[in-house]
Amino acid sequence: MSHHRASQSSPAVLAAFAIALATSPARSMTFEVTSSRDASDAVPGDATCADHEGACTLRAAIQEANALQGADEIRLPAGRFALELPGQDEDLARTGDLDLLDDVAIVGAGAMLTRVDAARIDRAFDVPCSSHAIHVALRDLAVENGSRSCVRVLGPSALEVSDALVAGGTSATAGGNLYLRGAQADLRRSIIRDGEAAWQGGGVAIHGGRIDLVDCDVSGNRSPHGAGLFAGHRATVTLAGERPTDAILIADPPEALAMVAQRPPEI
Repeated sequence: MSHHRASQSSPAVLAAFAIALATSPARSMTFEVTSSRDASDAVPGDATCADHEGACTLRAAIQEANALQGADEIRLPAGRFALELPGQDEDLARTGDLDLLDDVAIVGAGAMLTRVDAARIDRAFDVPCSSHAIHVALRDLAVENGSRSCVRVLGPSALEVSDALVAGGTSATAGGNLYLRGAQADLRRSIIRDGEAAWQGGGVAIHGGRIDLVDCDVSGNRSPHGAGLFAGHRATVTLAGERPTDAILIADPPEALAMVAQRPPEI
């Protein structure tokens, strides 16, 4: 008799369990990168960072973070992590740059110790257009040698860069090291150096959105329009601290831009 009652109630129990799963909050994951080679995840979305040889690579960790809901963290040890899989304009992080499609923090062992090297095959990191804001943090690492920028973030997403180095990027248009369009960015205690753009913003180009730079060194960058930073399309720029800054070009009229400059007089 009791067995009969259990069989009758099991569909309701299963339905309740399914609803609980569907409505449960997204779970955050932490992935520890163990290999410096550039290889894709064997089974993206299985919550296990492992390429076909069983190692957790940076690309594999990002593919897992993209596939799983929740704000994940990827931890990189000291070392050089060079991109080696060519193939631009692909947005699932399988080839070319590392596409970031969900909230994630990528944390190194220090800007002088952990290097993510795009090796000129593409950007290093790309946050493409999304229907919702993606929050990306880059902390305690270096991002270097990007082609078409080292890091690109498109709105409505947000970028945090702290205690980091972004350097050596190039662009045939705008934003040698960092390109933002309609996005929000908060840079703190970081160095933006040796970027080059043929048109605008050798260090940083922002078209719309907002960028705050607090105690950042923006130096050694080259571009005919705003070597250090170019801001257009009513972007908001806030500068604070006393670190060196290359030339800044604000394309909008002053009344269209809120800018606070607490910097040395030479800027």
